[in-house]
Amino acid sequence: MQSPPGRYAPYDTYVSTASGWSLCHGDTTPPPALFAYSATPPTGVPVKSIHIPFSHSSDSTWTWDAANRHWLLSYNGVPARLANGSQISAVNVVVQQVRVSYGPWIENSRGDREVQSQLTGSGPLLVFRDGVEASGTWQRASLREPTRLTGKDGSVIALQPGQTWIAIVPAEVVVTAAAVPGP
Repeated sequence: MQSPPGRYAPYDTYVSTASGWSLCHGDTTPPPALFAYSATPPTGVPVKSIHIPFSHSSDSTWTWDAANRHWLLSYNGVPARLANGSQISAVNVVVQQVRVSYGPWIENSRGDREVQSQLTGSGPLLVFRDGVEASGTWQRASLREPTRLTGKDGSVIALQPGQTWIAIVPAEVVVTAAAVPGP
């Protein structure tokens, strides 16, 4: 684990994938893919941005960058930057709406309780890739199994190979996508 200087909880603990894998020298088998992948974009509604208003201090917006074919993240209207100065981006943004409960741990000086997300079962799903929104359902039978992303017709929603951001969003948070204006 690494704790870079200048970072504060809960954003101060990092793990290097390569270092983690090196701890088990005998295991050279890569893990199975968590999702289905395809270069073919899904059928869906063209959108230019995704708004996820988690809270007053974490109001996130993803904006489609068609020239570079990825989504760019901003918090409260300010581009979210990596340590190297580049803006956080992803080719897929997966929004899983989940049930949450609170506690038992105090999370901050205001006395807010820790948010505990229910990550098994099923719930509403939005997948954004290639500037398109595909909606459906996420399903996960147990914590030992990967999450399945399925469209309204029951077919698997395949992600674009590349960087994926999964937003676990409380069910009561209203996620909106701004459609691309028509001709």
